[in-house]
Amino acid sequence: AQKYTEVELTQQNLNITGAHKINWGKDGISFLRHNAALYDIPNKTLGFRADVANSNSGIQLKFSTNSNKIRLVFNKIPGRSKPASYGVFENGKLVDEVKFTGKQDVHEINIERCSKAKYSDFVVSLPSLANVKLTELAALSGSYVKPLNENKSHYIALGDSITHGVGQDFSTHLTYPYLLSNALDMQLTNLAVGGSRLSLKLFDTLDEYPEAKVITLLIGFNDWNQKSFQLNDFINKYKQGLLTILHKQPKADVVVITPLYTKKAQANHTKTKLNTIRQAIEKLVAEIKGNGFNKLHLVKGEEVSSAKNLRKRFPNDPVHLGVEGAALLSKELEKIIKLSL
Repeated sequence: AQKYTEVELTQQNLNITGAHKINWGKDGISFLRHNAALYDIPNKTLGFRADVANSNSGIQLKFSTNSNKIRLVFNKIPGRSKPASYGVFENGKLVDEVKFTGKQDVHEINIERCSKAKYSDFVVSLPSLANVKLTELAALSGSYVKPLNENKSHYIALGDSITHGVGQDFSTHLTYPYLLSNALDMQLTNLAVGGSRLSLKLFDTLDEYPEAKVITLLIGFNDWNQKSFQLNDFINKYKQGLLTILHKQPKADVVVITPLYTKKAQANHTKTKLNTIRQAIEKLVAEIKGNGFNKLHLVKGEEVSSAKNLRKRFPNDPVHLGVEGAALLSKELEKIIKLSL
């Protein structure tokens, strides 16, 4: 049998993208998408739950190797028991999807190199809704592993569960932000959180991330379903949020996507229709743009989505995208963004 040698888990051997903070510990590497201080703020003030936020959507490991076999071992960090799915890409092509149930605590991934070239570039996308740490990276003895550093522009995705990746088989690589980042040839940071409402506290931290070329914002469905929803309050908060984003990331093209198609005709508490919210966001974007913010763009959510985007296996789910639906949305956004930039 061929012998494996453990590779030291350091920046000298691995590039990790999509995280606010990487903890390079002796017992493994863990990842945080957000500033950890946010997780101490109560949900009501923050606008989302810390335990939902503490997951690995958009995070990717990148390395080059001449080893014909690679072993990666991840350990699930205690928290929400969500299934996990990893995407393994070799030289830009998806070569494997490795899935684990929510009950499995150790995730071992064995990669066999397909390319006959001297070395291969690998990208491993982490699960979207689970939180894991990398505890082992091993290559065949005598081979090397080095970081794959890509000099790409940055794309930051902001939103709720639709952007976080609910509905795409617990896989980062099937989410619309991941597909869109690849289509735009940009490096992804996905800050979306399932169940999220507008979060001014999160927007306040955007200057802690690399300078973005594109930011998308798709939010409002959960705000609309809040008991306390008032249209004026929501739009005022939305305005404050947009101005914060534009201030914290002044070089980014900010693409506001109004709420997508949904089967839900009526909110849980308010009589306000979702269309009224869409129109109010449209008006707000026009107003801010009129004040000289030319890097602000609007995408009408209901025009880039339909019943076709929703997940078919769960017909009672009124809003989440299926795997095909996420791919369709990514294509629509790609066309619009490429025309806008």
